[in-house]
Amino acid sequence: MTKTLNRLRAEIDAVDTELIATLAKRTNLVAEVANAKAPGSAIFRPGREADLQVSLSRRSPNESQKLIAPVWRPLLRASIASQKPDFTVAFLPDAQTAAEIFSAGFLTLTSINTAQDGLDRLKAATVDICFMSYDAVLSLGDQLGPETGIYVVSKEDDWYLLAAGLPDPSERDVTIFAHKADRKKDDGHIEFVERSGYFETVSEDMPDAHIIGIYQILKP
Repeated sequence: MTKTLNRLRAEIDAVDTELIATLAKRTNLVAEVANAKAPGSAIFRPGREADLQVSLSRRSPNESQKLIAPVWRPLLRASIASQKPDFTVAFLPDAQTAAEIFSAGFLTLTSINTAQDGLDRLKAATVDICFMSYDAVLSLGDQLGPETGIYVVSKEDDWYLLAAGLPDPSERDVTIFAHKADRKKDDGHIEFVERSGYFETVSEDMPDAHIIGIYQILKP
């Protein structure tokens, strides 16, 4: 029994050594990618992350799939931090736990008081991402989209992530449109319509609508 345990532990140690070497190689490749990017390129790429997570899930045995998100999230956040050390995630108080999980200890966190405060900070580029609830996003519906350049770019459980610019297309995109609830009344009331797929223009059946974001569905 002891010899068997010692042998197994030695094999685990050898695998751990390989993992360390692989992580170092990955870190070097991430640095090369960062150097190869054009100035001003997006650092947080939720579309790319979504495709990566789906691809890893397909290649992983069932018993390993639960490890993908908790193992790869710190790697991805470390990559962001290496490209922009002051990358900042803002959050409304109720979203603090979700923002902490998302940041994985690598990104700067800052609390905001209102949805409007978060939007103003995004427009001023003093924060990079903002976690908001559905109702908070709804309250900003007429301020999101092409005019401000701020969009919903991802979704973490029940929280919507706002940032500058639209994300890259992925395999499982959902586009969010904002439109007047009743075009006969100009009361500013906004409703959302979500459609499966990546849309860059508004269809003719939704006049007065505009695109306010795109997020990815990661679960089957």
